[in-house]
Amino acid sequence: MLYLRVLLFGTIFAAQLHGLTFEQKNIFIQAQPADDKAEALFHFTNESDHTVTVLLVKSSCGCTVPELDKKVFAPGEEGQIKALFSFGARSGKQLKTITVVTDENREKTTRLQLEVDIPQLIKATPFFVYWKKGEQPTSKTIKLTVLDSEMIRPISVRNDSSIFSSDLTPTDDPNIFDLIITPKDTSKRDQSPLLIRTNFPENNPKGLQVYAAIR
Repeated sequence: MLYLRVLLFGTIFAAQLHGLTFEQKNIFIQAQPADDKAEALFHFTNESDHTVTVLLVKSSCGCTVPELDKKVFAPGEEGQIKALFSFGARSGKQLKTITVVTDENREKTTRLQLEVDIPQLIKATPFFVYWKKGEQPTSKTIKLTVLDSEMIRPISVRNDSSIFSSDLTPTDDPNIFDLIITPKDTSKRDQSPLLIRTNFPENNPKGLQVYAAIR
């Protein structure tokens, strides 16, 4: 009987300290070709017998913004954390983590994960070219393959680098373009992103980012 009382007390005590319980800690979203962002809602309930205060909600990436309307939740009260992920020039599977800390245990965190699969409309091979320091400044080529020619085409390159010049050139294959990159000087280490601009979607065209570097 004493063992049963201790067991029951321990069970009740654990339930009282349970705190915020999330319906889902992992959310997957399959993005559509025209999407430029994804939004996920992580619903939770305060299942303890006391008020819980959320001290911190932090994302693993600046591209994902978590939002919480209020921080203090009474016993039984429900809430939600909204995560807004802006794609930028990203494609493929993306995994973003949101860390939640409450006043119940500041050392123990809850990790929420948002996984988004962004359709790849243009493939860059390779997506990164480099030259060794002091190497001859010969041109190197990144091949851009259009995976859906009826939907999207590369139209220009944004290149803010003073070290690398770039030229977007069509090939005999209407679905393949050559991005030719040439360093003006390889005497100093440098790295630069180049943004491939496209024509899709019309209101907010997507971009593809590639890189050039001198190591």
